[in-house]
Amino acid sequence: MGFKFSTLGMTWIRQTILRDLTQQELIRLPEGSHGALSKLTAALKEQPNASKKHLSKVCGLSMDDVENLLYFVGVGKPMSIDSTFQESGSSEAEGMHDLLADSNNSFVEEVMEEDAAGYITEVLGDVLNQRELQVVVARYGIGGAEAQTLATLSEIMGVSKERVRQIECEALKKLRESEHAECLLEILE
Repeated sequence: MGFKFSTLGMTWIRQTILRDLTQQELIRLPEGSHGALSKLTAALKEQPNASKKHLSKVCGLSMDDVENLLYFVGVGKPMSIDSTFQESGSSEAEGMHDLLADSNNSFVEEVMEEDAAGYITEVLGDVLNQRELQVVVARYGIGGAEAQTLATLSEIMGVSKERVRQIECEALKKLRESEHAECLLEILE
């Protein structure tokens, strides 16, 4: 009852190698799908324009399985983000990173604006008194509020437009003379 190791071990070694090869893919498929996927890939190499029905017959798979596996045939090979492509009718090649870039995403700017607004509010609170703070915040729309006119502020505060203007000028003078003036100028520019 002597079987050679090569007879017994060969199948285990082969199975281990195949399992390792299938698990190194970018998108991992279930164990049983790799055999069907390799049949489908071979059939597509022979007949690239074959219908799903024909592929189903040739590979011995259901239509649903063929549809699911066709998705992985195209996705299975990752594409570099630095690769370029050229649209039909266009003379310039574009990079994948241009296609994937989100021009509407201003997350960094939003965070910087929030930090700047927080710093400005903190400085204003340290340098100005309550009335001056109220006028500056309302006049310049700091903190997301809409900027208000002298007339609107004079009605709210119960003083003349000229007095609101004077309070604003005093507040701005205090801010210019404060130790935070340079930082405020950098932020507001």
